Amino acid sequence: MIQGDDIQVNPDPLVPLPDEAEILLIGSEEAEAGFLDIFARA
Repeated sequence: MIQGDDIQVNPDPLVPLPDEAEILLIGSEEAEAGFLDIFARA
């Protein structure tokens, strides 16, 4: 998670991400599609 100048590798999965946070997803295109199927907002 990137928030301002702070970078957190493996942030706590129980803590919601702030609205202004960014996520860097590393993986295959299939993994990215699966992630977006689960977590993308409409």
